[in-house]
Amino acid sequence: MDVAKRLADWRDQPPEQWFTAVNRYLPPGVTAILVIAIAYQLATLTWTLVPGSTPVAAPVVRPAGDRGAAPVSDYSALANAHLFGEAAEQPEAVVPAVVDAPDTTLSLTLRGILSKEEDLNGSVIIESLNQSKTYYVGSTIEGADGATLHAVYADRVLLNRNGRLETLRLPKELTPSTAAPLAMPQRVSQAPQQQSSLRDVISENASRLTDIMRPTVHVQGGQVVGFRLNPGRDRATFEALGFQPGDVVTDINGTVLDDPAQGLTVFQALGESTQANVTVLRDGVPQIIVIDTSQIRNLEENRE
Repeated sequence: MDVAKRLADWRDQPPEQWFTAVNRYLPPGVTAILVIAIAYQLATLTWTLVPGSTPVAAPVVRPAGDRGAAPVSDYSALANAHLFGEAAEQPEAVVPAVVDAPDTTLSLTLRGILSKEEDLNGSVIIESLNQSKTYYVGSTIEGADGATLHAVYADRVLLNRNGRLETLRLPKELTPSTAAPLAMPQRVSQAPQQQSSLRDVISENASRLTDIMRPTVHVQGGQVVGFRLNPGRDRATFEALGFQPGDVVTDINGTVLDDPAQGLTVFQALGESTQANVTVLRDGVPQIIVIDTSQIRNLEENRE
């Protein structure tokens, strides 16, 4: 049967018979094509994974006598690369110079130095117009022609008077008599010598006290609770008075130190008393230390 007759017979078939023939012969054919395609892809993948047979080139062996010139590393370029960033230049510490200014002609009296820091900051008590007040560096001193407190030293302060520095010194301490006392029989009792007030003794020895202790404001929970004490250059005397590093002074003779400007109030509260009851917090436990004028007088005697 030739092809033309077979095609003519297919055209004469109804559509239902065409669909029957397609459903019978098409699925096996499509399946066979898919199997062949999958087999081809698997074969390609297998050859890709299998290592090739390309020969590895043998390393070139340099003769022993021919070493050649070794490459020179540019370490200077590496050092200048700043791989970890470039460090900022640190400014040199400025040490304040001690200024030797002429004595002031103002009618002022330096009653005491309450604190002294290494950077020349601090607070002092200055008497002007018969009134003693506490002043800090930068404060304008009353009755002093507009002069301000410029710097605080151990034994004097500098005043800035219209751009000119002047010195206000502590009053000269009383020089004890060098004459030897007469020997008295031991059985004869002597009347007790009248003690100076604590306020006068502190004023006379203010420069010495700053060498013994360094007070700083102590803040706890956002509130000032007192002054923390640390020893100065004379640590032995600091401990001899009964203090320990880190003690926080909270009360002196009943005056609570809850204000940095409380120094003047405490100084005035001493009045003519010959001793002070100092309440300190030591490791959180309050303790009372009693200081009298004889102890402070001994500071100068031990110094000599």
